[in-house]
Amino acid sequence: MTIFKQLSQYLFLAGIPGLLAVALIDTVAMPIVGGPEGLIILLTLKTPAKFLLIAFAATIGSTLGGVILYRVARAGGVLAMARMTQEKQRWIAEKIQHRAFLTVFVAALLPPPTPVKPVIIAAGVFRMPMMVFAAAVFAGRFLRYGITAYLGVKFGAHGGDIIKVNYSLIFAVTALALLALALCRLLPRCKRKL
Repeated sequence: MTIFKQLSQYLFLAGIPGLLAVALIDTVAMPIVGGPEGLIILLTLKTPAKFLLIAFAATIGSTLGGVILYRVARAGGVLAMARMTQEKQRWIAEKIQHRAFLTVFVAALLPPPTPVKPVIIAAGVFRMPMMVFAAAVFAGRFLRYGITAYLGVKFGAHGGDIIKVNYSLIFAVTALALLALALCRLLPRCKRKL
């Protein structure tokens, strides 16, 4: 058994503090089997009244992990970006510079296999303001983990299965809602109403 498997099993047994650590490690280093979502569902089965605290702990851990990775990328992430084509670098830079909050928020919100680490690295490399970055990660993760915790309370052990089976639908509805918001912000008539 590898050291990471042993560590993840210990953290699963540690409850909410373990969840915070799992979310941090999952975001900053390497994905943990089952990840924060699996532990969120297990913890909400055990203590459903604490589902918001459970979601909050996972969010704090993931946000801290994101900030650590952001700081590392800000210091030396240019090396990681060098592996990408110039076109890809320009595309990411444009997204971070013009739609920073939304880009990070969407990456933090969407479940795997959405690649959040490249977005975090790009945010650091292209010097997205750290407070905006942290707020976007926090908002996206709290929504994601809050939904997971709610599903854990509402549907028990089947909450994870519901997410897996309906991933495409959840992704499509989220993408359409974000697209509608973006279009509404672009249209002058709609913009006045916001």
